[in-house]
Amino acid sequence: MRYILLTVILICISCGKNEKAEVSEKIRPKATSTNHFFKSKEISIGNTFFAGEELIDFTVAEMNDFDAIDSLSYSIYKSNDHDFHIVAIEKFLENEEVEHYQIMDTVIVKDIKDLRFKEQLKSKAKLTIQLFSKNKLLKEWNYTKPRKKELSSKWLGLYELNINKDADNPEHGCTITFEVAQDSILYKINGSKAYEKYELLGEVKNNELYLIYRRYIDGFEKPSIAKYTDFGRIMFDGTNYSLESPGLNNRFNDGEHERYILNKKVTR
Repeated sequence: MRYILLTVILICISCGKNEKAEVSEKIRPKATSTNHFFKSKEISIGNTFFAGEELIDFTVAEMNDFDAIDSLSYSIYKSNDHDFHIVAIEKFLENEEVEHYQIMDTVIVKDIKDLRFKEQLKSKAKLTIQLFSKNKLLKEWNYTKPRKKELSSKWLGLYELNINKDADNPEHGCTITFEVAQDSILYKINGSKAYEKYELLGEVKNNELYLIYRRYIDGFEKPSIAKYTDFGRIMFDGTNYSLESPGLNNRFNDGEHERYILNKKVTR
């Protein structure tokens, strides 16, 4: 009888220890372990998401683009319930309506105070991205820059457009310019009470130059512009350049469709 009682007590103690260890792992995941991270439905390698999606388990602590590759960026997510952060390398995916991204890789860290990225171009096509904490290398990624088709010389130059120059509304009375270069397009708005500067990207499709919003640079930012991933397109009929842009239509033309005639100046 004593042996039976002792056996029951040992079994109960063993069960109690196992249950306690399992709960402890769920409550206090190690910052160096990826077990907890990969259970997250919000953030995991391969996941795709749209700009502006609301998070439940995490808060965005920081986000930024890499300089060397337009389609790569990073975000740092802070866990709302645990003492760790997730650094995610993210790739921009083509999407006509809302910015769409995919998580390519991750690193879990406890403290982000001394985190820094270092970009190194090994050649025109090879890029190395390194993540450091103070002087300690945490992880390194090697990427091949995608080949970009050069724009034809007929698209390069400075385009000007006057919007309601004599209108009573100072904001509507402004000059819009598109400075098209091989690597980027500078989009500026100048007026008596309007100054904005953005960077766009250009891609030629069907003999038309499509404008893709990339980032805000300077001035009085209009947050609504960021939703126009497909900002518009510049067309050339052999004589004149013109522009169709949903963004400009909504801002300056009450949403009505219009084709704007551009004045092109060749830059040297």
